[in-house]
Amino acid sequence: MVRECIQMTRRFTILGPCLLALSGAWGCQGRYSKSVELADGTPTKEPERRMLSVRVFIDPDANDDTPVALSLVLVYEPNLTQRLRGLTADQWFDTREQILRDGHGKLDEIVWEFIPGQELPEYTRPLRPQPATGLLFVRYVRGGLEPYPFIPERPLRIALRKLDARVEQDP
Repeated sequence: MVRECIQMTRRFTILGPCLLALSGAWGCQGRYSKSVELADGTPTKEPERRMLSVRVFIDPDANDDTPVALSLVLVYEPNLTQRLRGLTADQWFDTREQILRDGHGKLDEIVWEFIPGQELPEYTRPLRPQPATGLLFVRYVRGGLEPYPFIPERPLRIALRKLDARVEQDP
């Protein structure tokens, strides 16, 4: 038994580095890898991950000094996008749970509630591989705001002001 363990240890000592080197050639280098070599030695780059990047700036008197609800929706079906564009923010927040249940897999939502004057870091998260349309719903006490469309792959800047929101993206 001891002799078998020693032989296995020797094998691992010799084979271990080889296995690790081979795993690198097969693209199993882990999260730190940015490129992989094909069997013929040609370097290739891994596809870049699409990221959602959101910065929110909140005025001290935003929403008449009342917390602001914000719903960022990523829609993966064009028909659903058209339907949601027709809703006001109040309508979205009143029916969102049912819409999310009915549209399971066809949309993602990130929802926040911010306090006026709150300071926030940048929010980032990976996007799904398929294309999406972004809609931003902001609920103000005065109501009636339409959704703000945006392109999920571009950095999004949202300024929550006293009476409305301002949404900007680079072209």
